[in-house]
Amino acid sequence: MLRCGFACYIRVLGLTMIPDGGALAMALRRLGYKPYTLRDSFKHGHATRHPAEWVAALHEGKAVDFNKMLVDYDAVVGPPAVLLYEEILRGCPDYTKVILVSETDKQQWANDYQRYVVPLLKDARPSSRNRVAKALHAMISEMILKPIPDEPGRAASGGDCQRDVVSRQAGALELFEAEVQLKVPPNRLLVHCHKDGWGPICKFLGKEVPCESYPPLDNGMHVIRNLVERIERTEKLTLLLVLGALCGAVYLSYPLLASVDGSVRKLYRDYQTAYGSS
Repeated sequence: MLRCGFACYIRVLGLTMIPDGGALAMALRRLGYKPYTLRDSFKHGHATRHPAEWVAALHEGKAVDFNKMLVDYDAVVGPPAVLLYEEILRGCPDYTKVILVSETDKQQWANDYQRYVVPLLKDARPSSRNRVAKALHAMISEMILKPIPDEPGRAASGGDCQRDVVSRQAGALELFEAEVQLKVPPNRLLVHCHKDGWGPICKFLGKEVPCESYPPLDNGMHVIRNLVERIERTEKLTLLLVLGALCGAVYLSYPLLASVDGSVRKLYRDYQTAYGSS
């Protein structure tokens, strides 16, 4: 069972399945918060540790030192943290507020995941030598809200099968939102829709309403795509650096290699002379 023995100072827990937190993360930044999102797990030197820790927690139920992981943040928004909201909230102080983003078009949300993220995971082939790439692939796989189970004995094919997966994943999101509203105390919870804008959030958090418009809708799929591309570029750069180092070593040792080559040639000529080879 996952344990979270920590005393954190998270002020806002944003529950949304949008990668990197979408509009809510942008809104919290505008209000002066510093949210931890998907991208933060790969920034500031976190890439070698955070993704692997999230995978261990989500897949194996291992304990996470959230106090250490989130020490520089006062808010947490979106996946992968959203899937561990109960554990995180359990270690938070009473003043921590929870904002649940209710997706008005759950079918579109599920379709975006099936259209962009699932193929990306299938196409990605992280090098067995690169643990960061493997951790990213595993973390994205684990942080996707799984579709609700299909009915036993039900069969579908082609487009019908794809539509069925989308519908079941949308159903999983609906169940998740309902679960949050049951488990989080009403005095700590705000159910927020994008169309609600600044008003309810600012009132809930005790903040002044900003002059500018509320951040635009963002499905966050580009964030996952960019992370995968960056990791792939890093793998290629690492390979180039290794090859460059090898070439440099060969270049620096060239005089020695030339000397060895000369000695071998001399020995071969001596061999021909001694044994009468042509």
